Amino acid sequence: MAKNSKTESAEKTAARSDKNTSEKKSKSADKKTTVKKSVAKSADGTKTTKKAEQSAIVEAHERAVPVTKKNGVLSAVIGIAALAVILGLLIWAFISAFTDKVFVPLNVEGNGRAGATQHFTLTRQDTMHLTEGEEINWYVDGVKVQGDVYKSDGSYEFDYIFPKAGKYRVRVDIGNRLSRTSDVEVGEPLLEVTADNLVVVYGDSIPKLTYTANGMDWELEPHGISVNVTCDCGNKPCVGTYPITVSVEGCESRVTEGTLEIVPRPLKIEGLSRQYDGTTKVDAASVVLDVIRGDDLRVESLSVKCKDVGNQPIDISSVVLGGKSKDNYVIEGGSVEITPKPLYLKGLQAQNKMYDGTKNVTVVGTAHLEGVVEGDNVTVGGYTAQFSDADGGTNKSVRITDITLVGKDKDNYTVKGDTFTQADVTKSFWDVLDGAVHGQKTQ
Repeated sequence: MAKNSKTESAEKTAARSDKNTSEKKSKSADKKTTVKKSVAKSADGTKTTKKAEQSAIVEAHERAVPVTKKNGVLSAVIGIAALAVILGLLIWAFISAFTDKVFVPLNVEGNGRAGATQHFTLTRQDTMHLTEGEEINWYVDGVKVQGDVYKSDGSYEFDYIFPKAGKYRVRVDIGNRLSRTSDVEVGEPLLEVTADNLVVVYGDSIPKLTYTANGMDWELEPHGISVNVTCDCGNKPCVGTYPITVSVEGCESRVTEGTLEIVPRPLKIEGLSRQYDGTTKVDAASVVLDVIRGDDLRVESLSVKCKDVGNQPIDISSVVLGGKSKDNYVIEGGSVEITPKPLYLKGLQAQNKMYDGTKNVTVVGTAHLEGVVEGDNVTVGGYTAQFSDADGGTNKSVRITDITLVGKDKDNYTVKGDTFTQADVTKSFWDVLDGAVHGQKTQ
């Protein structure tokens, strides 16, 4: 019974302890509720600010998560690519170690058509593992067509003309470890033909028409291909432009026409001469031209560039041609020799004199020139006059020589020959007697 009493007492003590604990929790909860209510009532603004801050933190976190994911994806892709490269190198190294040859694609240049040269090349990297004397062999569909021996300073190329359209395999064995190949699909031949332009002078024979062909590097005729170049211009085409046509038989082609241009035949005016007349005009009727037999051509008018004496060039712009063939010619140059105009000296007269044993004579009057072109500036600058001999006599000839001209136009003139006049030379009685005594002729 005593034992039961103790047990009951312990149970009562435990019950009181649980009740106290429950009351404490209840009071603590009430206090927290009271504090929260107080905060809500007294600091409503502060509570709102905290909520905004929390919301911003949440949004920033949400944005950061996709970026992190993207960076992770990119890193994964890069890693995979790096592993692929490493794996490829390991495979290549494995094949190099345990097989005879490594096959690498071969580069080719060309238009990919039959009949045209296709160009295959090796780079320095292709041959860097070779040593002097190793072979480089080229094959087309398994048939060897070219062999080279490697030299460190050489370049290795292969040109090949495929005979017809189709698929081909080109392979090059570089030493005994590496091969490069190229599967080439060759199209039908295409010949590009351009007619060559021609320029021919009117009246000259027309040369053989020619053309320039591209796209084929073999002889055309042995492969049944022909090219015809024609021009419908007649045997003696006049000045103008005529089309040159091209036709191709035996293959697909692309043609470009050319032109035949007939240009005027150039002529020069030469061998003309005329006397100075103060103008630049030239008598066109005196012009003789070297034209093609049967052509009708004449010069209707022309002038020189300068009116003065000398070899004066033709003024091309002044030339006017006439006749049915005039459009087929052009005057490209020439000259006319202009000679001085002769003048005559007038107005001088010799005076009679008494015999003095000399040829001296006195001339009087005003000298003037006959034949000067109106408006020109030229006059007599000086002259010399004397009797033809020193003897006496009547109507003795007086010769006027060494006539000089002055004035800006003086070079365009000349005085025609010497001028003559007459005068008497009278001897005195004593002169006559002296002549008789000494046996001299007296007059």
